[in-house]
Amino acid sequence: MKKFLFAGVLLAVVPFISFAQTAGTPTTSTTTAVATVDPGLVPGDLLYFLDGWGEAIRTFFTFNKEDRARLNLEYARERAAEIKKVLSDPARKLEDIAGAKENFDKHIADAAQTIKEEKDAGVDVSGLAKELDDELDASHEDIKDALVAHEGRASTAEAELRAKIDALPAGDPQIESLVRALDAITKEKEDAQGETINLEDKSLDQQAVFEDAMGPEISAKKHIEQVLRLREWIGEQGGKWPAGFATSTDQLLKQAEEALKLGNFEEAKKLSEEAKHSVEKIREGNNRDGAPENRDIREGNNRDGAPENRDIREGNKEVQGDNQYEDGPVQDGVAPLGAPDYRD
Repeated sequence: MKKFLFAGVLLAVVPFISFAQTAGTPTTSTTTAVATVDPGLVPGDLLYFLDGWGEAIRTFFTFNKEDRARLNLEYARERAAEIKKVLSDPARKLEDIAGAKENFDKHIADAAQTIKEEKDAGVDVSGLAKELDDELDASHEDIKDALVAHEGRASTAEAELRAKIDALPAGDPQIESLVRALDAITKEKEDAQGETINLEDKSLDQQAVFEDAMGPEISAKKHIEQVLRLREWIGEQGGKWPAGFATSTDQLLKQAEEALKLGNFEEAKKLSEEAKHSVEKIREGNNRDGAPENRDIREGNNRDGAPENRDIREGNKEVQGDNQYEDGPVQDGVAPLGAPDYRD
């Protein structure tokens, strides 16, 4: 009897717990005006599983398809907020957000599937698609910001460890543990880069569904608005702009607006996407290390011009020779201050 009573209490209380954590106040994101989400419980918290229970119950009892699509995006926004909060802690790793990221993808896929089914059934969902696409944009930006910042911290830690290794004499007992820490940090950095790329790729697929439901005119307007808001946000954050950059984006936006007026929606979308891509590069660089940075150039240098971590590791191992130190944790004080703790 007590078990049934406890289950009944959970059924009554959990949905309210879930609702309380997803509620927020309106604010301006980098792409559009959406509600700020309080992540509440995050992965690693003792009662985090209650989130999943509450969401499953609310979704089960939401029978209207459009309301269910909104609910899925609401939960996706909460996962994005959780990911951002978790990765703001330098001691946390990407593996700590794996479950939240998987759940985020599922909610987005479910919402997109609902929109597609309704459109195929002849229902006008253009307004709803725009609403959900705005939410999706904000979620992607939150996750992207968190991943880029995490990558930046890992890069800093990587550079500091390299310097420590280079400063030690050959055969020093710290080298082995430092090299292991370097391996872990480098992997974390590369995984963060990969997660960012995967997020962008998935974003294109998911948003294609919403934009198809919006129609070409609303879609084109959305892309122009995104660039304007993104530029405004970077300016508010005190971001740095390369010389002549503002002029070039102004020209692209002007051409996009002219194409929109002429009814050439695809051309307007193409031009605004080009402007958005350029602005996002500047935004990523500012978020990563306070200065504009071109990801393509940076990755090319890392790939072709800079020594690979493996080369450094192998060289250090050769120098150590037959030094038989047992594997163990990195010594206190080795991990860079403020960097993720990647100890074995």
